[in-house]
Amino acid sequence: MIYIILKNYDNYKNKKIYISNKNLNVFFSYIFDRLTFVDDTKGKDVLIFNIRKEVKKEGVTIDYLSNYDNYVPTNKIWLVPYYDMNDPLILFEHSKYGRLDVDIFEEKFKNFSSCERGNYMNKGIIWDVLFENCVIGKAKKFGIENLYFIINNFVKNKYTNTIERIYYPFMGFNETKEKPVINLTIKNKEKDTVFIEGKHHEEKKVIKNDYEDRLEKLIDIMNEKIIKINEKISKS
Repeated sequence: MIYIILKNYDNYKNKKIYISNKNLNVFFSYIFDRLTFVDDTKGKDVLIFNIRKEVKKEGVTIDYLSNYDNYVPTNKIWLVPYYDMNDPLILFEHSKYGRLDVDIFEEKFKNFSSCERGNYMNKGIIWDVLFENCVIGKAKKFGIENLYFIINNFVKNKYTNTIERIYYPFMGFNETKEKPVINLTIKNKEKDTVFIEGKHHEEKKVIKNDYEDRLEKLIDIMNEKIIKINEKISKS
């Protein structure tokens, strides 16, 4: 959604934006404070973001591909990064006359996921990581600082289960004059336990200062996940 808003920002400036998910509506109104976000779809020039349910058959929709039997009413579909191989999350802009065949898209999606996704443009880059970092870069140029931290805090506050034993990933840029830091630790609230690349050990304090090293480890972790996913697909 950040990508779509940045891409169409000038067109959205004179519109009212309605996001069907209330938490996301508040979140995006904080990030894009010069745009107008509303709580309902009444009135003219209202752009609708349908989040996993269609309030109206217009605007932008983020939904699972499995919810469409024959076609998707659009001219173009975007895959949402870190999508589920069995049921990908997609984003598209509604079109009255556009129709993309679901079967054809599924075939292209499977080919992309099994080959190009884990080695995008034959450069050993994971598509999901590349797309995410491109959006972060665009947001920073736009003037949105600390986007990693903003998103992480929002997810933890709004969508993380509140039971005592919680595992959550935390990764973000530290907006200082020095090089940014990415913290790849997954923390357990009961103990100060660190999980990295499948290994875990007790530590009182973890210091991460090398951005490039952190990014390489993130890519290695994602590569391992993509390889395991591809192995499962080949066996099915």
